[in-house]
Parts: sequence; C-alpha cells; structure tokens
Amino acid sequence: MRWTLLSAAALASLALAGEASAVMPVKQQATCPQILRQPVNRYADVPAPIRAKLGRMAERNGRWNVGDSIGPGDERNPFEHFIAAGHMGRDRWLVVYERGGIAHYWIATVLQLTPKPGGGRTAVEVASANGAPLDKVCRDLAAKLPRR
Repeated sequence: MRWTLLSAAALASLALAGEASAVMPVKQQATCPQILRQPVNRYADVPAPIRAKLGRMAERNGRWNVGDSIGPGDERNPFEHFIAAGHMGRDRWLVVYERGGIAHYWIATVLQLTPKPGGGRTAVEVASANGAPLDKVCRDLAAKLPRR
C-alpha cells in the first residue's frame, strides 16, 4: 500500500514537471465577459504600445512556463500566457493573461493609449486585478473601473 502511494505521488510529480512548459488549451469563455468588447485572439494583434508595456508573452495555446520547475530549453519560454484581449472603446484595451511559477494566477488589466510627447502613443494602466480564480479577478477589475 505504501509503495503504491509513493508510486502514485512520484508519477504525479513527474507529470506536473512535464507540464512546466506545457501547451495549455484555453477555454473560449476564459475571459472577462462583462467588460470585454471587440475581442482580439492573438497577442500579436494587441497594439504595440500595450505589448511594450506588458512585455513578452506566449500566444494563446503557445509554449510557456506554467510552473516554477523548468527543464532544458524551457528557459526561453515566457512565464506569461495570453488568454484574451479586447478593445473597449476610447483607446482603452483589456488584456487578460496568466502568470506561471510557484504561485500561478490570472491578471486582467485595462490600459489606455495616450499620445506621447514627440509623436506616437504610450500605454498607461487604468485598472488591474490579479489572483484566482479568473472569474473573481474579472469581478474585481470591473469594480475598479469607473462607471460610464
């Protein structure tokens, strides 16, 4: 009996280690539906100033570091994983993503594109929420946004 429990635990830990840079499928409903409009399905399609502010992120269903245990070659994979984004109007964008590591959690952030002195635009954070589960993060973010 003891050997069976140890074997099961060892197999489970190996399985989790193998998922450290897994390709995790994203559910379509895994977004903040109460505030997401005009969805964007790829991180590459999010405006460049927002990508510059948030940094490198794995595309939806791309390879990323889910946990804090990474294997050879996995160090090139980001710890952030894009889930969804959407244009909310008035140069505001919502981006939802998850962060791997020892403490896995979700982040939902609203950024405003504003003119930059000398031309171009920059991204300024309007509101952000993080934690788990994702639906709570979405509710927390919606509560932080000013009513229009």
